[in-house]
Amino acid sequence: MDRHQIHVMRTGSDFGGTMRDAIVILAVVAMAGCVNQSAPVAREPRNETVGTTSPTAALGECGRERDSQRRIDACTEVIDSGRLDSQDRAWAMTFRALGYLGERTSEPRQALADAEAAVRTNPNNDYAYRTRGQAYALLGEDRKALADYDAAIRINPTEGLHYFVRGSGYLELRQTDAANRDFAKAIELDPRLKLTVETMKAVTAMSWR
Repeated sequence: MDRHQIHVMRTGSDFGGTMRDAIVILAVVAMAGCVNQSAPVAREPRNETVGTTSPTAALGECGRERDSQRRIDACTEVIDSGRLDSQDRAWAMTFRALGYLGERTSEPRQALADAEAAVRTNPNNDYAYRTRGQAYALLGEDRKALADYDAAIRINPTEGLHYFVRGSGYLELRQTDAANRDFAKAIELDPRLKLTVETMKAVTAMSWR
């Protein structure tokens, strides 16, 4: 079992907030370990410089940062540099939003503001829609969350995390059949999510007793 899996299990068993919080935090942890290849963390940096680091390289660093506060700080620095193109700025806002959704920070309204800005900047960024959905979920706006997860899947139907997060949303609404279909699809597309799905189901089962 790798460190990511241990972290997911620890989050599921030790998190002290509500069931909705636990669901969203698990989803955020899952995203931290499973990055889509379209994200800038997977791309080669361009020959532009901010200090001694290219903007895309700096963006990649903020996207890879696991600690929520350090992610916020790193993404803020690259956003404030003013050197990102519109697509990379949308990624930076999305990554910072995920920082605001982190277990240690948990500022869903800040996350929502960043994710909304990312969607406006690049309406084709599926991660931005999904992240906005996670912010809506923490704020108790479950239907808006599901609508954003649907949008993310329409844009990129091959990303397992989108189905995992939508399944989590269905689980919050106790729509277990729909949740299980999405979880199965998530694992089919990304087998790394199997343990995360099992943890989610275990956390939910304990909360429903």
